[in-house]
Amino acid sequence: MQGNTADTIVMAEKISRITKTITIDPRVWEAVERKAYKINSSGSRWLENYLFENFQAMGEIAATERKLGELRGGDQKGGKNS
Repeated sequence: MQGNTADTIVMAEKISRITKTITIDPRVWEAVERKAYKINSSGSRWLENYLFENFQAMGEIAATERKLGELRGGDQKGGKNS
């Protein structure tokens, strides 16, 4: 039996991001940062969203899976970084 959407959302909330070091063409990273800047995002966040959406379109990530919520630092409106 496949899980329902509510089960998928609960599972996504339990997943933690991992840190990986990659080697990437600087022109590619510069393009990522330009795209991220246009939507006021970090390069890492933009790339994660881009890859997630494309992997879903390719069937590598199930269509029922949801992106992880924003748990990263930055301006948190009254948080420790304000």
